[in-house]
This record gives sequence, structure tokens and C-alpha cells, in this order.
Amino acid sequence: MSAGEASVQEHYEQPGLLDRIADALKGAGKPLDRLAVEDLAPIDQFHSGGLGTTKVLAAQADLRPGQRVLDVGSGIGGPARWLAKTYGCHV
Repeated sequence: MSAGEASVQEHYEQPGLLDRIADALKGAGKPLDRLAVEDLAPIDQFHSGGLGTTKVLAAQADLRPGQRVLDVGSGIGGPARWLAKTYGCHV
């Protein structure tokens, strides 16, 4: 495993990570039982450019409903959820 891979693994293995995410969402006034893709974008679009870059790259890919898309290095799945909702892709 490379140093970068180990760093990512360590980040997502931290105790209480899910609780910290839920607490941050609650603190931002987001209803956990009715979260929208946009509610999560500030915390799950960690690649450079955030949601804006996801939108630009998706438009360039000319995605269509029902297409299969692989989100490599997906973190907690922000771009995957956005693509599925916006384009009807299977991610």
C-alpha cells in the first residue's frame, strides 16, 4: 500500500467519523431523514473544484440515463450520488 493509500485509509477508519458527519449536518440545520444531494456536497465533494468540477466533467462525458459509471476513489460517494440523481446513471 502506498503512503497516499494508507493516508486515505486512516482518514476513513477514524473512530466516530460517521457521528462527526451527522453532527456537522445537524449543526448546519440539515434534516438527517431528508438529506438532499446538495446538502452533502460541502462535505463529500473533496476533489479539486468540488461540485462545480463534478458538473463540468459530467457534462463533458455526455452521460445518459441508465449508463454505468465507475467512481474511483469515491470517498463517501458525493459525485456518485450527484451523477445518479442528475443523470439517472447507475454508479
